[in-house]
Amino acid sequence: IAAYQQDIKDLEKELEDATAEITQRWETAVDDIQTYEVKPRRTDVDVDRVALAWTPFWQVTVAEPGGDSRVELLSGV
Repeated sequence: IAAYQQDIKDLEKELEDATAEITQRWETAVDDIQTYEVKPRRTDVDVDRVALAWTPFWQVTVAEPGGDSRVELLSGV
């Protein structure tokens, strides 16, 4: 059991070291991020397909007691 506990401690230490190394590498990578503005050209735009999506709905006017009315939209989906 003592050998397994030592193995667990060794693996935990290895995990901590690897985590610290990865964290260090990504912290420096975040500092190196640069923004570039890219202007599109008309020749870079290629439309393959144009589609239209339609969802049916119904407009229902509900008469309330007292003469009032309200409008509800019901979706067909």
